[in-house]
Amino acid sequence: MEKPLTQGLFRFMSDPPIDLDRLRDVERRLLEDDALLPSMPEITVRIQSTMEDEATGVNEIANLIQADAALSGRMIQVANSAQFGHLPKVASVQAAVGRLGLKSVRNLAISFSLKTALLVKKPPYREWLRQVWERSVSVGAVSYILATVTVGLEADRAMLLGLLHNVGELAVVRIAHDLSLDEAVIERLGREHGAEVATRVLEHWRLEEFEPAIQQSGDWMAVSEGEGPDYLDLLQVARYHALMGTPEGGNLPKLTELPAFSRFPMLRLGPDMSIELLRESHHKIAEIKALLS
Repeated sequence: MEKPLTQGLFRFMSDPPIDLDRLRDVERRLLEDDALLPSMPEITVRIQSTMEDEATGVNEIANLIQADAALSGRMIQVANSAQFGHLPKVASVQAAVGRLGLKSVRNLAISFSLKTALLVKKPPYREWLRQVWERSVSVGAVSYILATVTVGLEADRAMLLGLLHNVGELAVVRIAHDLSLDEAVIERLGREHGAEVATRVLEHWRLEEFEPAIQQSGDWMAVSEGEGPDYLDLLQVARYHALMGTPEGGNLPKLTELPAFSRFPMLRLGPDMSIELLRESHHKIAEIKALLS
């Protein structure tokens, strides 16, 4: 019977014996062999590389995206989403890219590629990864909504950060699938090396910009620099709300005790404000989750 993962890095319900020789061999490979790390789909790599050239324009990126039917459809969906409900519908990838902007398109392309990059087929790994991915999607969707009402934060970047917040956990399951590791080895790898794996994956995917917030996000009391809310603050609040109502939510500190909470002007009126915001945005959250699932 497949055993569920709980919040955090791989705490399984049972604690089976472990093959220490096997564990040490995998640890060495995990921290040294880049070939073990999951790779982004080629289309996403090409978009990232092309956008490194400052002369890149809308047509070049649109032409790349058009080579992938699924990605094309999702970009058009986002461009026609509720966020742009006051604008005419678009029907072409070029129009969608023009509306969204190149930076947003890059973030969205990576977001939509993550599930493919981490795809596994064999049980029980498939179920384990599904559970972790669903948490990622929940945090990503809430991050997106919070960013839309926070001056200075970009919604697509916030969503990608939310999706990546437990990338070490996601990557360990994917690597375990490829190496056919048992749950005891997976649990140890996640607990002892999850942060290192997250850093290695972010560097492998050229997403080092998200590393500081992700590495600090496990500490509810982490304090950001500056006066206004930043992406670490947003991630903390989004993670909190995504855990509310779950079995892991019973161990959460009070929302008002989080340093991140007080940095959002609209939330200073009390925790009910953030809950009401998400309640009012449930259709948008469902739309985002559908795009990412």
